[in-house]
Amino acid sequence: MKLFKLIVLSLLLSSCQYNQSVNKDFSTDTYTRGKGLACNNVYMTINDVEDNRNEIIYGEKIKFVFDNISGFKVVEEKAYPAMSIYVVKNQKDTVLNIPNTIKDISVNGTDLKPLQLQAHITAGLPYSKNETYKVFVDIWDTKGNGTYNLEMPFTVKENDLLRVKTEGLEYSNVYLWDQSKEQVLTSKDNFKFGKEYLLFIEGLDGLSVKDSLVYPMFSLDIIDNDKEEILSSSNLFNVSETKGVSYNDIKEKFYVNFSFTEGYLSNPCKLKSVVKDLYSENEIRILTEINIETQE
Repeated sequence: MKLFKLIVLSLLLSSCQYNQSVNKDFSTDTYTRGKGLACNNVYMTINDVEDNRNEIIYGEKIKFVFDNISGFKVVEEKAYPAMSIYVVKNQKDTVLNIPNTIKDISVNGTDLKPLQLQAHITAGLPYSKNETYKVFVDIWDTKGNGTYNLEMPFTVKENDLLRVKTEGLEYSNVYLWDQSKEQVLTSKDNFKFGKEYLLFIEGLDGLSVKDSLVYPMFSLDIIDNDKEEILSSSNLFNVSETKGVSYNDIKEKFYVNFSFTEGYLSNPCKLKSVVKDLYSENEIRILTEINIETQE
């Protein structure tokens, strides 16, 4: 009965207010409302793949696409839209606020028809305390009164591509990055020859400090399924008992970059990286399996 009442209310609203539309996607609780502006299709992509979920993996890129948005007042054959994006955490804290993402179009106008607008955010947001988020995208006509609004609640979860074990050391985030796509990797099948990848470690804490220096042993090893060595480096920081690194240089973020030279290998490959304190038993161990695109 409650669902029936909701549908009737929606029909009455649409019939009574000529140029106003309200829609809700119940699978994601995404809400859109147009008043004076209309949009043929609104959809979301995650890491450039059309998707329909609001549990986002840390670092994924979210894009909202507004296809054939219309209703703008036309001045000298041009429309002058504006678009803001903001994200609120736990219903009270604004963590992202971009007043207008398309300033040039707002000032100079556009004659593109059909007009498509896109809003982008990256989910590099805290998740360890079960934070909740809501993104707001507001589009408006700078030469008229038309508006179009989108709201979507979402949560962020840890990237489970990597298995991380820690003893005595703490970190905020660990992830693999595809430099060519400029996005976090979430699948073991996205590795290709000739591309650059980065292993990031953020918020490292717990290292022994001696005279403002720390002594982390940072290693990276990748072997294929036949136990053949693909990559190996045992001391990326080149530290020793007499040569450390500044804590400030690595505490916020550090990384190692690597790539694969074309040749034969046997998938899956095992990636292992260790950050170990030279003056204690404290360490972080990072493990995963990846598939590298092989030659035909």
